[in-house]
Amino acid sequence: MKRVSISAKHIPIVKSYVLLVLFCSFLTSCGKKGAWEYFTWRYELGKSTYHYSCDNGKANDYQQDEDNIFWEGMTCQELGYTISLPKSERVWGQYVATNDGSYPGANGKWGTNSSSSGDPCSLSNYKGPTSDVQSASFCQTAFVYKCKGNAAGVKSSCATYTQFRQVNSKLPACPYCN
Repeated sequence: MKRVSISAKHIPIVKSYVLLVLFCSFLTSCGKKGAWEYFTWRYELGKSTYHYSCDNGKANDYQQDEDNIFWEGMTCQELGYTISLPKSERVWGQYVATNDGSYPGANGKWGTNSSSSGDPCSLSNYKGPTSDVQSASFCQTAFVYKCKGNAAGVKSSCATYTQFRQVNSKLPACPYCN
């Protein structure tokens, strides 16, 4: 084994390299992309108003708390916020689920399709076959892949589910395999 030694003149270069690597890894961990979902409550003129909105962004854009939720790897559209507002009409985020922002996105933390964990890709939101546990697991996997936007995963899971259906024609179709 060949021994490598570093002379004193190379130490500043090595330190710079280590600092650069550490700095870059810090930036990438803080720069994870996803969606910020917001809830705001106002009390004006004797009336309570609620506003739900969303912005696509990075993890370090805002501080997460009970009213500001960051969904890593998700988009506002996947959370059910599909209407893009012009800057002049924004209360907080760019996207809303209803024109006035009074209802949340169906798949977000406060939405009707969300699970107690707040994860729209949770199996509690799965709406597919469950009678055969082994084959259903592939349809469930397709659901999660589809929710996360992984087309290759959906294709692979659906191919296996289709093989189960060829053997057992009584199995229902998987709604996430189309």
